[in-house]
Amino acid sequence: MAEIEAKIDELRALETGDSGPAIAEEIARLQAKASEALTELYAELTPWQKTQVARHPDRPHCLDYVTP
Repeated sequence: MAEIEAKIDELRALETGDSGPAIAEEIARLQAKASEALTELYAELTPWQKTQVARHPDRPHCLDYVTP
């Protein structure tokens, strides 16, 4: 996943007006591939692995959504 996301970021940095359509198609293809890989990855998690994902420190908390 990290490799695909890095490649997408790299292509976005290279994207210009002249080569836009070709790079945009490649970005879309890589995003679809990343989405599919993420879906497959999360589909096969054990209950404990799901708990670990839910408790990950980088996940949003209630205070991230509620503003004072």
